[in-house]
Formats: sequence, C-alpha cells, structure tokens
Amino acid sequence: METTSDQFWRLVEMATRADDELLDTRLIEPHLIRVLDFVTSRPAERALFVQHFIDLATAQRHATPYLVPFCMQTLRYPEVLAAVDAVIAAGREAFHDLRRWPLLSQVREAYFERWHDSVLFPFYGGRNQGA
Repeated sequence: METTSDQFWRLVEMATRADDELLDTRLIEPHLIRVLDFVTSRPAERALFVQHFIDLATAQRHATPYLVPFCMQTLRYPEVLAAVDAVIAAGREAFHDLRRWPLLSQVREAYFERWHDSVLFPFYGGRNQGA
C-alpha cells in the first residue's frame, strides 16, 4: 500500500512529466490542481507536506518550477517561506543548484495576494490581470 508520501511524490512526478512534455501552463494546471487537492484533503498530514514543499522549494527534490508557487498561493505555509528566506539570506554561494535559484523568488512572490503568475492559471482566475 502506498503511503501518503509515496502518493504525493507520484503526483509531483506526473506534474513534472506533464511540464516537460506539454510546455503549456493551461495543460499542466490540472496536474498542479491534483497535487493541491491531495494536500488540502489531508490536513492531518500538514507537517509531512510542509517538509516536502521545503524540499522542493530549496531544490532538495526536483519538480516543475510551477508546482511550489502554485500550491503556496493557496496554502501559504509560513515554514516554507521561512526556509526560502533562510536560503536567500545565506546567499547564492551556499545554494547547491544555481539553476534553481530563481525558484526561490518565484515561491516568495506566490505569498503575495497579487501574485503576478496567477494570470497563467485559470484556477486562480487570472485575478491579478491588469493589476
């Protein structure tokens, strides 16, 4: 039987594969929504998901760069933001994968009410369009 963690990583892998193959946020979005729905339907597993999102946001694990910002726009886990801020404060030299450095600012921006990437996702209704 799959654990919650196994199921989460399987959904993450599916979203990442979709991003690699489809290259269109409208087509990737259903996969991102599945991850978000999975997480929100299991509030008792919050601590597990916090750690998984920290691992993703700080490039300890790989996923589509859209995943963490998309989910944090809704979830807004303060622990994930704190982990991202700690990595940024440590500086680029301390970050092990500089190709993923831009992900840190993308995650930070997702915590703003007016998240500029919301225009990419109908789920968020493009609510910041023209703002």
